[in-house]
Amino acid sequence: MTREWFLDSAFTLAVLAGGLILVQLVWTLVRDSRARRTHVSTRVGAVPMMDDLGDDKATRKLVTDSRLQRIMLRGNITVTESLFRTLLFGGLSSLVLVLLAWGVIAAVLLASTAGVALWVYWFRRYSARRLEINETLPGIADAMVRAMNAGRTLDTAVVRALDEAPPIYAPLAFRVRSAVESGRDYVDLFEDFADLYQTPALLQISIALATGQRQGASVRPVLEQLADGLRGQQQLRRDFMAMTGETRVSAVLFAVVPIVLGAYLMLANEEYLQVLLYTPQGNKMLIAAIVFEVVGVVWLYRMVQGVGRV
Repeated sequence: MTREWFLDSAFTLAVLAGGLILVQLVWTLVRDSRARRTHVSTRVGAVPMMDDLGDDKATRKLVTDSRLQRIMLRGNITVTESLFRTLLFGGLSSLVLVLLAWGVIAAVLLASTAGVALWVYWFRRYSARRLEINETLPGIADAMVRAMNAGRTLDTAVVRALDEAPPIYAPLAFRVRSAVESGRDYVDLFEDFADLYQTPALLQISIALATGQRQGASVRPVLEQLADGLRGQQQLRRDFMAMTGETRVSAVLFAVVPIVLGAYLMLANEEYLQVLLYTPQGNKMLIAAIVFEVVGVVWLYRMVQGVGRV
């Protein structure tokens, strides 16, 4: 590595840092402006509520309205803005260094590997949270029924049930409690939380609550039957997961082993790595291997899709 290479690297990193700071400033201004307008509209009552006629043009109340916060909330990832900017800058800097040192193909491989690893990490945490929600929903429905049997109103029963729920329901419990205390509708919050984690069972609970809240009908029988049905679904899922465990493990091995073996061969044999990265024939072989691996992973995913899903 010559002196010119270090100068070019430093200049590239400086340009990258300046661009990242500019993008961050613009994003901060837009976010603050949007948050200020939303806060003012909420204070003056300009944010409409869903009416009984189901007006699609009405603004829907959300558990959280930030796209980044929704993604982080799904994966149970807590990252501050400063840490997020630091990680983003570090990742882009590493990508630029790899681009300058080993070329475009190595940078693409690094970005692809990092992206897939982050997605797998996020998806596993997201799936675990969905499973926890489905496992605990019958208990929440039972808590609502017990509270109503004790003589409490439907709104009070919902608040108490969410207060006793696991921490995963904390954002929903906070918004529902605020809505009940201010006399606003809270069914949209259940619908948004169900949409956030793709949970049909929670959507069914929100429909039952909307019926009881707007029509005045008793929701106890519906909640009791829903809790029993959810317990039956969970038991069937456990039995199905036990029967298909070997299939799922085989699919994961078939998807992971070629990637690990290829990375080991490239790192262990320097000449093999040079041929793959810096020769036309090697580039074609590498591209073909990546395409076949992607097709195989997608095929395996389609084969086991739905196994153990909730």
